Amino acid sequence: MNETTITARPTHTRHVVLAMIVAAYMITYMDRVNIASAVPVIQKDMGFSMMKIAWIFASIQWEYASFQIPWG
Repeated sequence: MNETTITARPTHTRHVVLAMIVAAYMITYMDRVNIASAVPVIQKDMGFSMMKIAWIFASIQWEYASFQIPWG
């Protein structure tokens, strides 16, 4: 019985996927860093108390943590 082995040339798809993952990571990192530096402006503009800001940060962290589990 002859088995035919098909050898396919590797594509550059893995590089594109890796670049997209790195870009997504960089964007989420910049979002997390920039929101912390924007708190005084947001607080003044919207009139939020420190407790409300704390709730906003907590919701961002819970959302981030919840998506870490399924997306690994």
